[in-house]
Amino acid sequence: MADGPTQVAQSTVDAVKSIFSDVLNAKAPEKLDIFLNVLESSGWDILGKDEWKTLDGDLHPFILPLGKRGAGEDLEVVGLLVREPNGKKFQHTREMMVVSQQLVKGPYVKLLAKEIDKYIAKRSEEAYFNKEKKDLDIIESTKDVYDISFKGADRRSLEKWLLLEVGPFPDVHESLLEAFIEQDDAVSALVVADTMRSVYGTSWCFPHQTVSHQLRTHFDGQNGTEDRTKEAANCAQQCFTSGYALWTLSADLLAKEPLEDLLIAANMPKVPDMDTLRVFYLRRVSDDQRTAVRTGNISLGIAALAKAQALMDGVVCGHKTFNTARDELSNIYDEVPGYEDLVDFILYFKQPKKD
Repeated sequence: MADGPTQVAQSTVDAVKSIFSDVLNAKAPEKLDIFLNVLESSGWDILGKDEWKTLDGDLHPFILPLGKRGAGEDLEVVGLLVREPNGKKFQHTREMMVVSQQLVKGPYVKLLAKEIDKYIAKRSEEAYFNKEKKDLDIIESTKDVYDISFKGADRRSLEKWLLLEVGPFPDVHESLLEAFIEQDDAVSALVVADTMRSVYGTSWCFPHQTVSHQLRTHFDGQNGTEDRTKEAANCAQQCFTSGYALWTLSADLLAKEPLEDLLIAANMPKVPDMDTLRVFYLRRVSDDQRTAVRTGNISLGIAALAKAQALMDGVVCGHKTFNTARDELSNIYDEVPGYEDLVDFILYFKQPKKD
């Protein structure tokens, strides 16, 4: 018999709490220890104190790294997004989003759950449904903070129930979408993609990318299908022109359709290639926001937030790396009142140069 569920060392929990108190000047989420246990039981190796310094790749400036899995090009980090994609503060640390990033493969951040509590609930329900040996630790770790509610026996029913009763999860939406594609039901798949756009599309880019991809793949006017290519182009354009952070695109979709192809699908004559796109974002860092402030259209704080986002968009397009841009990024956020904690956080997680 096992002695009990896997427990993350208290020293590790305390080290994470110290980042909240000493760097972010905030109180750590109440269920941090349970969250870390669930992550470890889900296959992530929880990082010890300062172990993040040994990570290869390019960590996103908003991510508080908590665990890792894989190695080499497949190295992936899981953590908390300490700011919304546009840089705005969360009201409470419990609202920080659970995310992952493949550090070596690219700058794109994957949304796992909108809140820590929702991630714990999702993994609890999935573990209880699976009832496999590897899931027992999750069930044991969460039994005092979450009551299992789903009583069905069908996985598709569980996925729909999670979305209705627990919260939105991109991987669940994507699983339903792929199931409809496998059934040659492109209309239902598009409905799921549209739902993703309404749920995540106010701050994340990947739903608009997903809708565009579905329209161009299954509604191109060929073989008797409806021609919705113009709508597909409009969705692709939103990825570049509506203020969404480029690092919120889906890395999985970009593996099928690179950023250059998405740009072509957007059909923007003034931005025909990646070089022009990179210049477009870098101009926003240096020129466009200054003009907007001078004309009184936006405040200095809002201009600084836009400049910072444009700099990170430039990184996605090949300008610097997140790590080499951290100093410039911190200087920009230093112009925003009340963002001193983010400035400290960005510099704290600057990765040391490798020998």
